[in-house]
Amino acid sequence: MQFENRRSPRVRRSSLFITCVVSAAAFAVPFSLLAFPTNPPTGLTGAPGEGTCAGCHSSPGTGSVKLVVQGTSSSPSTWAPGITQHLTVTIAETGKQAWGYQLSARDTANAQSGTLTATNANSVTQTASGVQYVYQANAQTSTPDAASYNFDWTPPATSSGNVTFYLVGVAGKNSSNDSTYKASYALTSGVTASPSLSVTPTALNFTMTLGGSAPAAQTFQVTSSGAAVAITTSVGTTSGGSWLTATPPGGNTPQTISVTANPAGLAVGTYKGTVAIASAGASNSPQLVGVTLIVQSGTSKPNLSSAPTSLTFNASGTTAIPSQTLALSSSGAALNLTAAASTTTGGNWLSVTPVTGTTPVSLSVSASATGLAAGTYQGQIMVTSTGAANSPLSVPVTLTVGSAPPTTGISSFSFVVLDAESGGPTEALITGSGNARSKTAFGGGTFAIFTPSPAPPFSVGMSGSWHVTGVVSHTQVASTPQAASTAAVLQLNVMLNPTGGAALPAVMTISGTGQETGVSLNITGGASYVPSGIADIRIGTKPGGEGERRGD
Repeated sequence: MQFENRRSPRVRRSSLFITCVVSAAAFAVPFSLLAFPTNPPTGLTGAPGEGTCAGCHSSPGTGSVKLVVQGTSSSPSTWAPGITQHLTVTIAETGKQAWGYQLSARDTANAQSGTLTATNANSVTQTASGVQYVYQANAQTSTPDAASYNFDWTPPATSSGNVTFYLVGVAGKNSSNDSTYKASYALTSGVTASPSLSVTPTALNFTMTLGGSAPAAQTFQVTSSGAAVAITTSVGTTSGGSWLTATPPGGNTPQTISVTANPAGLAVGTYKGTVAIASAGASNSPQLVGVTLIVQSGTSKPNLSSAPTSLTFNASGTTAIPSQTLALSSSGAALNLTAAASTTTGGNWLSVTPVTGTTPVSLSVSASATGLAAGTYQGQIMVTSTGAANSPLSVPVTLTVGSAPPTTGISSFSFVVLDAESGGPTEALITGSGNARSKTAFGGGTFAIFTPSPAPPFSVGMSGSWHVTGVVSHTQVASTPQAASTAAVLQLNVMLNPTGGAALPAVMTISGTGQETGVSLNITGGASYVPSGIADIRIGTKPGGEGERRGD
């Protein structure tokens, strides 16, 4: 007899079946339970007062579950207030191919200690009855014999005393004969003044042609805040065997690490590895440098690439539009190419010179707004080469034509909006305020670009401030509440100032009424963010004007 497990409405069917035997007389025969590839019931870590997954799965087999510090083979043993630890859970058993785990961090009173954070799509967190749990987001059924899950634990900022990790792992197959394992790790409190490690860069890429010479060695720098610390260097690969080396194997910071890739015996493909820098005296040990080795076929064609990958032009009135440069290159041998400009709206407003060349080459792209009404027009530069694997290469081009700025009148603006990336996965939270009059404007605000996830925290890719650098177009706000048809639309040149990064030019359009209600942001040569319907926008006369309009 078979029964479906109905304990959670979020359970999704899996091809993984786990066999349990119920000893009660009414159920004296084995039956099958659907496993939990995602969202398992919480409270199964083996902490005091909790059960484990053994209630529905078999007793331990010949495998194991283990918690280690990422990039090492050592389990965590100490903690320092507020210093995040990067951790990995590994479940292993020969012959098994579906995996699950659940972990909680408890203080001496068996209460939640610190914060658990999933660091990739394989893990998620959930809080139940005041306790936070981290567990698998998928069963990784394509991974035989072992599977690993990464997450972070950030300890309390001021507390002290021991902390215990309680961990349960499950190894299964597509039918029955699964295994349950449990482990616990006691961590003693540490100190707060440890130096921290820093590596630059954090990723290295090697490329070679099959049968050719090994790629040249590359280096990265290891430094530490405060005093020098002793470090050790180790390497690991996920495929291809022992093709990765790093020297020296140890030393003191600051240190230059040389990394080499030996592709002998490797087939065409992409191989991944990691260099780990560990130090017992550093608060954020280990630090990881990702390494990618690409082995190409000797007959493979090179690829075309452009910088930037898209172009945006802005025009207002009769002002001439400056041309822009499009740099074309190829990943291998030089390529002969042809370039052609085309448009989908607005007629023949786009041109490119020269129309032929050999990589590397720079093209001049021009746009003309003559005869065009206010609006947005689309086109492209199409680059073709018979010798390129990715021919033709299309470079999108956008031309925004603004209306002539008014000679009088002042508009004020303020907004808080959530926009979505056009054709991409990220979103942008933007705030701002300021004033505009004719061709003059000032103001600014903040921005944060992030990747949404089912539950916070979200992964923030870039954040910082922005400020106005000029006016593209300005339609003055209505002078009375009844004159809604003349509500303000501001199109501004702005500069984004990411924290810790280089400034990025962009175009921002702020609208108060009509179908374009909202704030759009087009990063020059980058992503575009358009209104998502969640916004608080105010455009009005200043000072004390009557014509305020509010967006949706």
